[in-house]
Amino acid sequence: MKKIILILSILLSLQTFAQQQGTLYIRGGEKVIVTNVKKLPKETNFYYKDSLQQNVKTSLPNWLIDSVVIGKIDTAKNTIVANTILADTTSKIISTTTDTTIFIQQPNPLPTGNAEVVEQPIAPQKNYTFNYALGITLGNYLEFNNAAGNDKKTLSFTGSLDINYRYNKPNAFITMSHELHYTFGIQKESLGGGTHLQRVQDDLLTLHDLSFRIKRNSKWNINAILKFSTSLFTIYSGEYFSDVNNLGKIKSFLSPYSLSIAPGLKYDVSNALKISLSPYSFEMFGVSNNEISSKGIYITDADAAGNFKKSIIRKQGMEFNFWLDKNVKQWLEMQYRLGINSDYKGGLGKNAIMDGLFITKAKIVKNIYLTHRATLYNNLAGNLLKPYFTQTVQISYSKNF
Repeated sequence: MKKIILILSILLSLQTFAQQQGTLYIRGGEKVIVTNVKKLPKETNFYYKDSLQQNVKTSLPNWLIDSVVIGKIDTAKNTIVANTILADTTSKIISTTTDTTIFIQQPNPLPTGNAEVVEQPIAPQKNYTFNYALGITLGNYLEFNNAAGNDKKTLSFTGSLDINYRYNKPNAFITMSHELHYTFGIQKESLGGGTHLQRVQDDLLTLHDLSFRIKRNSKWNINAILKFSTSLFTIYSGEYFSDVNNLGKIKSFLSPYSLSIAPGLKYDVSNALKISLSPYSFEMFGVSNNEISSKGIYITDADAAGNFKKSIIRKQGMEFNFWLDKNVKQWLEMQYRLGINSDYKGGLGKNAIMDGLFITKAKIVKNIYLTHRATLYNNLAGNLLKPYFTQTVQISYSKNF
C-alpha cells in the first residue's frame, strides 16, 4: 500500500510540475523562482520574472542544476510551503509525508571528452528596461495615360521613433517611466515641378510617470503623470515647408506646446495595466514664436493691450490615465495610453477630453515588426462617435537593452 501511495504521489507531482511555481537550485548555491518548468534530455526550460515582473523564458543545461523545488510560494516571506522537490527519474527517495515528498538529486554527469563546457548562468536581473523602435512607411502611386484626366504621381513617407525607459527595482519605493514618441510624415502630390512638399505629421510627445509606493509590495502608489507635446519643424500656411502662399508661419518648435501635469494615485491592476486618478490636473499651453502668436491661431485670449497672449494655464480638473504594456507570447506587443480629463462642470459625458496613443507590434523576425500606430482625440462635448483619428502601418526595427 505504501508503495502504491508513493507511486501516486510521484505521478501527481510530475503532472503538476509544469504548472506550479517553484525554486530552481543551481550548482554553487544560486537559486531562482521559476514557473512552467520542462525538463528535456540535455537541458531544462523554465520561466522567471525580471525586475519588471515580466515572465522571461530561458534554459539551463541539466548538469548545472542541483534540484527543482515545486510548490506553493509564499511571496510575503519568499518561502515555499507544501512543496515537492523534483529531480530526474534516477533520484533517490529519502522521505515522504502527507504534504511533502523529498528527492535527492543524483549528480548530473559533467561533459566528458573534448566537449566544450559552456556555462549558461541566469542573466542578472536589471532594475531598468530600455528600448527603442524605428519605423518607416513609403508610399508611391504612379499613373500614366489616364483617359479620364491628368495622370497622378504621388509620393509619401512616414517615419517614427519610440524610446522607452522604465525603472522598477523590486520592492523599491520609487518607480518611474519615461517615453518619447515622434512621428514625421511628408507627401508630394506630383513628382514633377509645380508642386511642393507638404507636412502630414510632425508630432513629438513625451510621457513621464513618477511613482512612490505607499508601502513595499503595495499596488497603490502616489504618482504624477507629465505629458509634453510640440512639433519640430517650421511649417507655413498650406502645410508647406516654405512660404508658398506668402501667408507666413503657422507652426514651429514650441509653437504651440503643451505641458500637462496630473498628480494623484495609481493602482497597479496587474504587471501590464496601471490606472491613475488625479483629482486635479492642469495644462500649460503656449506659443513661443511672435509671428505665430500674433495670428491668434492657438490662443485667442488677449492681454490688456489687445495682443494675443503667448501662454495660458488651463484648469482641467479630474483626470484618468490608463496605461497598458502587454506582451503576448513574445510575438505581439501592445503599448496603449489613454487619458480622460474633465473640469467637473458637466461630468465626463458632457465636458471631457479624451486622448490616446495605441502602438501594436507583431514580430516578423528577430527585431523586425509590423507596427500599427493610432492616435485618438475627442472632445466629448461634441460628437462622441466622430473623434479625430490617425493611423499608420509601418515596418519597424526594435531593440531592447
